[in-house]
Amino acid sequence: ADHRERLEALGSRLPFLLARLAFVSHLEKGETLAALALARERLLPLALGEGCRSPRGKIELSATVLRGAAAGECAHGIAAVRSLMGSLAFAPALRGSRYEWLLEPSLAEEACEALTCEALAALGLPRGSALSSCVAAGEAVLPRLVKLSSLLGPKFVDVWRSGGELPVELELPPTHRMHHSIFACPVSKEPTTPGNPPMLLPCGHVLALGSLTKLARGSRTVRFKCPYCPAEATTAMAKVLHL
Repeated sequence: ADHRERLEALGSRLPFLLARLAFVSHLEKGETLAALALARERLLPLALGEGCRSPRGKIELSATVLRGAAAGECAHGIAAVRSLMGSLAFAPALRGSRYEWLLEPSLAEEACEALTCEALAALGLPRGSALSSCVAAGEAVLPRLVKLSSLLGPKFVDVWRSGGELPVELELPPTHRMHHSIFACPVSKEPTTPGNPPMLLPCGHVLALGSLTKLARGSRTVRFKCPYCPAEATTAMAKVLHL
């Protein structure tokens, strides 16, 4: 419910799929009035989108609005709702009827898949595992690495072992960029690097090593106050975060 407006603004099917599951649940229990109310309050507005709202934001389900939607870009959603409406006549005995498909596990599986996709998108995470993304990313850039090694010859081994940057940029597809974590120090406002890694303080706040060193005046034992809470710590108490 907290993310309903965002999902509907993005045109996500998740709200409709969840409302459909609730509708079917009412049918199985023989609660036709509750199913009808849910269809009017949730299913139809979701199928119609913003096309059923008045200038004041109120939902309007007049015959004119419905006819216009059925003939326009909302035709698919209206057809889905009409199919659900027909199942009311067979409730609660859906099994054995033409609407037995509403009891198939695939409906719940579709909603679960949509929920997973939306949750990962909201968190900025990819759908695949980190390991599979790394393998796929490596496979994508391998041809360029092979070409680079043929151009540089023996020097390529030195460049590769140095751990620094390659002399060429390896462009990755957007699907493989979401595991690349970058932490910007809240004090210096600069991204951390292998030489200036993020450091976790005992209080839970994270600063770059450079900022930490300045606060401690270059000492590992001098106590300093965390910039974001009253807790005190020393550089020796901080731990390196590996992102």
